[in-house]
Amino acid sequence: MKYYIPLTDEDERECIRKAQTGDKDSFGRLVEKYKGALAGYCIGKLGCNFDTVEDITQEAFCKAWRSISTFKYDSKFLTWLCTIAHNHYLNTCKDRDNKAEEFNEAEYHSKGRFADNIATHDCVERQLGKVCIEYRNVIDLVHLRDLSYADAAQILRCPLGTVKKRLHMALKEAGPLLRECL
Repeated sequence: MKYYIPLTDEDERECIRKAQTGDKDSFGRLVEKYKGALAGYCIGKLGCNFDTVEDITQEAFCKAWRSISTFKYDSKFLTWLCTIAHNHYLNTCKDRDNKAEEFNEAEYHSKGRFADNIATHDCVERQLGKVCIEYRNVIDLVHLRDLSYADAAQILRCPLGTVKKRLHMALKEAGPLLRECL
């Protein structure tokens, strides 16, 4: 087992450059840095259950490795990974009539994996589950993951104005539900 020292922004850029030339250890450092964040994205944004989270994150990293040479530094590396995971998820949903699997919180905690990535209280998660998926997605990306509107638009593959409108509508719909958590 290799132990990785946390990456600074400059270290990350260097790891990306080395990974683009085929350095698997450098890519491994990127995986270590982002595996929790990507899993958290899959849970919070996509509403995946435990098994699906593992499958999507693993497949996203495999696809990222195969296409690392196409990473152009025009977005954050995590945004690029989330876009890959999002697209993979959408493709797998097509096989299930576009229905996301229900997140089983007890199973998630009992398996003990990625537990440090739950960013919100159980009540918030439960209440956000009542909001339509498009609204939940923008709330998660912008408010829970602290991504910019532009990054959220890139991940969701929609115009910036659409993200802003969805967020406005999402907060209007979710506000009363979230007040119950305070």
